[in-house]
Amino acid sequence: MLTINKLNTKLELDLVLNTPEGDIAATESLADYLFNVFNIDIRDIIPQISMSAGTIIALSNKKFNGQTI
Repeated sequence: MLTINKLNTKLELDLVLNTPEGDIAATESLADYLFNVFNIDIRDIIPQISMSAGTIIALSNKKFNGQTI
């Protein structure tokens, strides 16, 4: 959150996800934070895998691998 706080939130965020698992509470907090800060202008890029918590984050955003969903 400290890193994201320094970014220009008026621009879209490209979020690269490569996650085999994750904690659901942390995932929910992160997804909610990103959604509020970037107003859902987040593009998910998944180069290999996004399982469990990574899938939840990817599905909470409006773009997946550059395509609007």
